[in-house]
Amino acid sequence: MFAACWRMLCRHTSQRLLLVLLALAVALTAAAHFFERDWAGWIGQRAPASWVQAASTRTLQRLDATVLTPSALTLDRQNAVNTKFAALRMPQGEAPLYELVFRHGGNVGARSFTLSGGQIVLTDEWVQQFSNDRVLLTALSVQLGHLQNHDALRSSVDQAGLRMLYAIFRGDATLGTRLMSDAQPVLLYDARTEQEAVQFSAAVMQANP
Repeated sequence: MFAACWRMLCRHTSQRLLLVLLALAVALTAAAHFFERDWAGWIGQRAPASWVQAASTRTLQRLDATVLTPSALTLDRQNAVNTKFAALRMPQGEAPLYELVFRHGGNVGARSFTLSGGQIVLTDEWVQQFSNDRVLLTALSVQLGHLQNHDALRSSVDQAGLRMLYAIFRGDATLGTRLMSDAQPVLLYDARTEQEAVQFSAAVMQANP
């Protein structure tokens, strides 16, 4: 009788322990997912600026050697886009440092994306698809929003957070630069990130009626 009661107690205790462990695993998974964005951002913000620039330069060089070619847009057109974009007033503060980089997309087609070092890459096909410059500036401000929110920087380390943290701790510029470069360019963002950039763009255009 005692043995049967003991076995029953052990069985129920094991079941409760299993439920507790499962609940803990679910909670930890949810927490990791919830804080993943902030965790990657925290690490990215601690990467030396020289690493970030080197990674972006390396990424752009790799793209130029594989899929992108020199822009076919006239210099007058490139200068016009640069001038109009630079003239936009920010809703608050100053615009983040950026550089518009014009390239012919070829197989990439109409694309625009931001590198963590501040380069906003625009393909000729992307520029030419807009019916007027205000629409173009609105779309371009979305990329500025990604830069303002450090989205490319965060995304460039979120798949290698621990290794990136190790590189920063060791001061290993070679490893840190390679990790960030391998993850760029990040062309797709989650819905929350994209919405924040769109909201930034809307605020910019509202400040420039």
